[in-house]
Amino acid sequence: MDYKKLVKDLLLGCQENCANCEYSELIEFNCAINKVAADAILELFIENKILDKKISDLQVRAESAEVRCNMLEKMVKKIRKLLFLGM
Repeated sequence: MDYKKLVKDLLLGCQENCANCEYSELIEFNCAINKVAADAILELFIENKILDKKISDLQVRAESAEVRCNMLEKMVKKIRKLLFLGM
């Protein structure tokens, strides 16, 4: 989808003869630019939801990694303490 062209055509009006316009399916006075715009908005909403889910999944994974890292740091400190005391 060429969003820039769609926005331009919505704001300035389609610059082509209606019968030659991609929004009219080559039929005179059959402009469907509003439907194309609505479909584009819906497509962007769906894409946004998918990205939101991916971001949420990444946040969960990052938090889990942080917990594991903290646990490992504590283990290393304990091991160092044991090694130091053992000397």
